[in-house]
Amino acid sequence: MNGKEVPKITLALDGDQIPLEDFAETLKTFTGLLNALTQHLGQRVDAVQWNIAELASGSAIASVAPEIQTPLAIEVAQAFLATARSLAEEKPIEFPEPVPEYAFALTKVIDGKVKALRLGALEREVAVKKRLQYKPSPSPMVVGTVSGKLDAAWAETPRIRLGLRDKMTGRRVIASYPPAEGEEYQRYMQEARDLWGKEVVVTGYIERDPITGAPQKVAILQILPAKGTVQALDAARGALSYLEPAENIVRRLRESDESVV
Repeated sequence: MNGKEVPKITLALDGDQIPLEDFAETLKTFTGLLNALTQHLGQRVDAVQWNIAELASGSAIASVAPEIQTPLAIEVAQAFLATARSLAEEKPIEFPEPVPEYAFALTKVIDGKVKALRLGALEREVAVKKRLQYKPSPSPMVVGTVSGKLDAAWAETPRIRLGLRDKMTGRRVIASYPPAEGEEYQRYMQEARDLWGKEVVVTGYIERDPITGAPQKVAILQILPAKGTVQALDAARGALSYLEPAENIVRRLRESDESVV
């Protein structure tokens, strides 16, 4: 995607005859999913204003685009595409509630009249051909921090996952960057290289074991070297003063969640 291209997001229902009521209800769920992803990535549901860019007959198709193109709008488009891929591959959706709830609700429309959903973003498209049952996580993801040594990494576009040994339990915790491509993906790769083998503090949405409460996964909002390694990284990468303290992120996101009606 070039710098001037608008990150459109598309919803399409395939079928011979699409009832208007089904299309309208699915559009409502589609809007809820976009709002949930925007809230997660931008800390405010109105951080990106999405407008109708295209409506087409035949297969019921709706495309939306941001009123103003921003890096956050591109992040939301990437997150939407990652969510669509998870649905198509029947894999867990690695975003906190209510993103999974809205995503699974989209598939309710798939029945005899609607054969498949097509979900697209950033010139890519995924087909979902099966109605999927939503099963709430027994351990909802909440904002917090995890500390440990970064000792593993897995890179598969559009997502980079890191493995760290939790300082409290000694168990492996999987930390995932937001889906990304191009320069953003390379930035995450470089950050992972810089922090490799070091003690780090990850701030993000944490999924915990429902029995023990131990962290299992974390969706990264910010990752920083633990105290004692900052000077070495400053020398290698420049000052880290632009990064927000973890406790400020946790406080700001909790206040944001409480303000959402």
